[in-house]
Order: sequence, then structure tokens, then C-alpha cells
Amino acid sequence: MIGNFGKACIGFGESLDAENNSLQAAKNALKSPLFIAEIGKAKKIFLVFVGRIEFFSMPEMNEAAIFLDELMSLEEVLWQADADESFDKDGVTAFVLATNFN
Repeated sequence: MIGNFGKACIGFGESLDAENNSLQAAKNALKSPLFIAEIGKAKKIFLVFVGRIEFFSMPEMNEAAIFLDELMSLEEVLWQADADESFDKDGVTAFVLATNFN
């Protein structure tokens, strides 16, 4: 559960690559100027992928969650994919909500 954990920050990134869309989008989200300097101190992450279904790969999305968990020593990573056929881009956009800072 993500909630009642004090301050939170959000970042978003996208990937238009043919492979590794989800992982690259999550990595790009970490570079978002919306993130604060202490992002590495977050203990909970909610990761949302948005795109057309043909650009989703369950193994890639899981790999992105594992990458964040290992990078930040998280207590919890929750993720979901939102398939939107009206999405006008080829690729995946990732939104990362970080909370529960030490």
C-alpha cells in the first residue's frame, strides 16, 4: 500500500525503443527533474506503465520493478500496466511515485 508515508515525489519517462521499453522508460523516469535529490532514500515505489498493448512485455515490466528494487533497496514495489489503445506514441511511458523516505 502506498499512502500516509509523508512526502512523495513523482517522475515520468518514456522509451520509444523497439526493445526494453519498460525498463528504459523506468530508468528515464528516474532522471525526471520532478524527482528530489533524496530519491534513493525512498522505501516504497508505485510504478505505472502506459502504452498500447503491443508495446508491453510482462518480463520487461518485471525487470524494471526488480531494477528499481535493487537500485534503491526498497521495502515495496507495486506496479501496474495501463493499456490504452488511443495512446498516440509507439513505446511505453513510465510513471514512478516514490514515498516513505528515511
